Amino acid sequence: MMLSGKNAVITGALQGIGKSTVDFFASRGANVWACAFSRTEEFENFCKVTGEKYNVWIKPVYFDLTSYDQIKSAVKTIQSDKVPVNALVNIAGTTKDALFHMV
Repeated sequence: MMLSGKNAVITGALQGIGKSTVDFFASRGANVWACAFSRTEEFENFCKVTGEKYNVWIKPVYFDLTSYDQIKSAVKTIQSDKVPVNALVNIAGTTKDALFHMV
């Protein structure tokens, strides 16, 4: 598989494009740190089931990308696994006024 044995950090993984990206990477053999803003039972289950389906590990990591301290803590969590990060996919994003043309 194209990404077999590689390890990816994917932000914005809780839903939509981010969640689909986690599935895409896993389906091609990549292990994933699935980064999300908040913990939900549904997301925890998605990570477990998807990892088992593709025989990879998917580890949820929860933090707020607007908090420097939480980002530092998340990085330490990822580094504690002592495996290389081969890919970073930044999908998470916010907007103050929700106007697309202002993004």
